[in-house]
Amino acid sequence: MSATQGPAVSVTVGDYDRRADYNQRIRIEQLRTLNSYLPAFAGVHLLVGAALIYALWEVVPKGELIVWGAALAGVSLIRTSVYVYYRSRSGRDSWDHHGRNFVLGSALSGLVWGAAGALFFPQDALQYQIFILAVLVGMGAGAVSSVTAYMPAFYAYFPVSMLPISWGLFSVGDELRIGLGIMTLTYTGALCIFGHKINRSLVQSLRLRFENSALVRELSVQKEEAEQANVAKSRFLAAASHDLRQPLHALTLYTSLLDDPGQPAKTRRVVGQINASIATLQHLFNALLDVSKLDAGTLVPQIENFFLQPLFDRLANDFGVEAQQRGLSLQFEPSDVVLYTDPALLEQILRNYLSNALRYTKRGGVKVAATRGAGAVRIDVVDTGVGIPVDKQSVIFREFYQLRNPERDRSKGLGLGLAIVKRLSLLLNHPVGVQAEPDRGARFWVEVPLGTGQPAAPIVQETPAAEMASGAPALLVVIDDDRNVRESTRHLFEEWGCEVVAAASTESVLAMLEHVGRRPEGIIADYRLREGHTGLEAIRTLREQYGDDIPSLIITGDTASGPLRKLRNSGLQLLHKPVAPAKLRAFLNNVRRAAAKRD
Repeated sequence: MSATQGPAVSVTVGDYDRRADYNQRIRIEQLRTLNSYLPAFAGVHLLVGAALIYALWEVVPKGELIVWGAALAGVSLIRTSVYVYYRSRSGRDSWDHHGRNFVLGSALSGLVWGAAGALFFPQDALQYQIFILAVLVGMGAGAVSSVTAYMPAFYAYFPVSMLPISWGLFSVGDELRIGLGIMTLTYTGALCIFGHKINRSLVQSLRLRFENSALVRELSVQKEEAEQANVAKSRFLAAASHDLRQPLHALTLYTSLLDDPGQPAKTRRVVGQINASIATLQHLFNALLDVSKLDAGTLVPQIENFFLQPLFDRLANDFGVEAQQRGLSLQFEPSDVVLYTDPALLEQILRNYLSNALRYTKRGGVKVAATRGAGAVRIDVVDTGVGIPVDKQSVIFREFYQLRNPERDRSKGLGLGLAIVKRLSLLLNHPVGVQAEPDRGARFWVEVPLGTGQPAAPIVQETPAAEMASGAPALLVVIDDDRNVRESTRHLFEEWGCEVVAAASTESVLAMLEHVGRRPEGIIADYRLREGHTGLEAIRTLREQYGDDIPSLIITGDTASGPLRKLRNSGLQLLHKPVAPAKLRAFLNNVRRAAAKRD
């Protein structure tokens, strides 16, 4: 190839096949259109033919008129029979055959009408000549609106019907007839050109229709594939999450055993760094779990009336230390409003807002306020941070999208907080949004329905670990088929002064309890056990033997919708791996309180 040649155009076999398929489908659609017009076309032919015979009855020999009328009726009958035959057929081969038959039928019709122009042409009666010409011109004009759907049929009919009368006009030889002949030929040519353009427009519209239909089908297939990929992603996340949470959960419990004030400073510093890394992993797992639960549709809002101020107090307490460490102010305007929504999910939205606001604010502070409106309350989280460019405000709610963090610095977050906010807002039907300018801070907001009923009772906070009740060593049952998790849990509770019976199955636990000869005071079970058994079954078996009032805790790394629904419906306390030791101590505190009540 020379340097002056253009780039080669690559056309695949699939492109040729697609074009051939479109051409075939277009041809079939053209023939279907012709077939739909054929009854009306035959009826018009018979009606106009009858009018022509009536007008020429006293001018043209009656025998010729009768023969011509019979020919016209015969052709119309044959074409109508063909129409009825092919109306019930849809195969491509039958339509190809029908196309040839239709062209043949059009040619026969053209010959019959052309014969009328030649046979019924009185040499000395101009008015009848013009009358016949007008009939043929009108029939041609009608053919343009119908037969041009398939040009071979149009060419087989229209020129054939017009040429004999044109020859007749020229054969007379005077100026008037010659002028009419020229006009007739010009009209015939112009109508052929016009018909060709109509046909091309029809073909283009049919091609666009088929291409659009194919595109819609492809988009539907791609949409279905994307949905299946999303489901597969959720399933993979559920499976991978369980397998990865197991060692992380065990690691969390083991490192908590090393966090002893009596350890050397260097050891405590290393343990602190390990705990910081584990906390980052926990944050990532929890965020992915939230996204997975929202995708799986297992998160069901618990709508209720509640006061906003206690929620503000919890957030101020939880984020106050972080704000102080960053040298920022954190203000919550007092509010006496009652909201009607899921308090836990709203709290998660506000926590993600606050986490982002503190992370991207270097000086100044963050302010949270609630403004009452018509039937709703708008909660604003306003910061004096780096702000957000206007063209980026529509994409910051996407998963893993972060501004000013191309290096994926974990200290700047994971890019899931606002994605979770968006999904929670859709789940709760609460509008959310942002108003911001670069280097002038940001205002994130959520609009919540105003409550109208009596607020629910305040949530009783868990007793801090330092204030937990003390008492005799509690006997706890730990059932987990992962040895590392089972042993780390046992060591942790023994460090807290408990007696622990730990095993991988319900049968083993029952045998050990029979040997110990004591009633367990608390049960901790992993949801997924060996051989298809579950922690729910294990707890049910132990409670049937030792009492339904035993405090029980299910721990799981599953994120699939099925298990989560079962766990939610069970009414048992549920924690997701990796579990912070403080939550296990809170459970132990409940166990001791329950034991104290029984005593």
